[in-house]
Amino acid sequence: MRGLIALVAALLLGAVSLAPVAAQDATPSTGGMLSGAELGLEELSIRLTDTAYEGVPAEVTTGRYLYTFENASSAPGGLNFMQLPEGMTAEDLAAMGMEPEASPAAEEHMHATPAEEAQGEEGGEEGGGIPDWFYEVAIAGGAFIEPGQTAQGIVEFTVAGNWVAWGEDPTVPQPPVGFTVTEGMASPEPGPEPAASVTVYEENTPDGFVFRFEGTFTPGQQLVKIVNNSDQPHFVDWTLSPVPITLEQLQQIFGAFETGTPAAGLPSPEELVSVAFAGTQSRGTTQWLLIDLQPGTYIVACFIPDPGRDFVPHAFEGMVEIVTVGESEMPGATPEA
Repeated sequence: MRGLIALVAALLLGAVSLAPVAAQDATPSTGGMLSGAELGLEELSIRLTDTAYEGVPAEVTTGRYLYTFENASSAPGGLNFMQLPEGMTAEDLAAMGMEPEASPAAEEHMHATPAEEAQGEEGGEEGGGIPDWFYEVAIAGGAFIEPGQTAQGIVEFTVAGNWVAWGEDPTVPQPPVGFTVTEGMASPEPGPEPAASVTVYEENTPDGFVFRFEGTFTPGQQLVKIVNNSDQPHFVDWTLSPVPITLEQLQQIFGAFETGTPAAGLPSPEELVSVAFAGTQSRGTTQWLLIDLQPGTYIVACFIPDPGRDFVPHAFEGMVEIVTVGESEMPGATPEA
C-alpha cells in the first residue's frame, strides 16, 4: 500500500504504519502457484529490480490475464496496471514525483479537486493533490509484496488504450512502464472463471462505501475474488492485529493515530502489520489475488479518499471490517468493549 493513494491515506490518518512497508508472508514464494494453462489464461511474468520493472509486454489485447510478480529488489514494492488519461505518457506520470517545474506536461494533468478550487489552491491538503483523472481511468488491480516474495493474481484489461505497469507511486526508483492494450481476446478459448474461496464486493451505501464478503477467510493460501460494484476506485488491505479487537476498539486506534497518544490496552501503530494487499481497481472491475493468511484478527480496509465527501478515507465511511481467521482467541487477547 505504499503508493500514491496509500501515502495520501496514511497522511490523512497520521499513521504511515498502516502501509504494508512491513508486510510479512503476503504470498508464498514457492509452492501452490496458479497455472495459466490450467486456467486457460495468457500469462504475464513481471520482475521488480531496484531500478526497473522487467517483463512488461509492449502490447496485449483486452481480456483476462494471470500475472506472476516477483520482487527481486531490496525494498517492498508493488505492481499495478492502470490506464493513462488521454494525452499522458508514462514519462509524464513518472514526472509527477518531481517538482512541478521539472515537467510542465505532468503539471497539466494535476488538476485541482473541487474542494481545492473552492479554496483557490492547486494540490491542497483537502485532496492530498490527487488528480481528478484517478477516479475516472480504468485500473485493473495488482499486488504489493516484500523483497524476495512472489505474488500471483488475475487482472482484466477492459478497455483499449495506453496503460502502465507501475508501483502506484511516482516517487519510487522504478519508473512506470507503458504498454498498449488493443481490442481483442486475450485467450481464444478461456477457461471457466477462477474458483475463489472468498469474494469481496466493494459497494456504495447512502453513507459511503462498504465491503461485503461471500465465503470465509481461512488459514493458509487462498484465491480471493474482488469485485468493485461501486462508483469509485478501491484497494483491499489485510492488516494483522497482534490481539483480537472490535470495530469500536479500532475507532479508538484511529483516534490514537490522529492524536499521537496510544490507546490504552490496544495495539500501537507499529504492532499492526499489513500482510496482504490487493492493488487499486476502478469501478466496474474484477481482480483475483492469491493470498496466504495465518490465524489471527485482521483489519480489512480501504483508505482511498472520497472526493464527494471532503476526501474522507473510505474506511471512515464504513469500508472497514474486522475478520477472524482460524483461531477466535490468541494469548493476550484484548477483551471486547
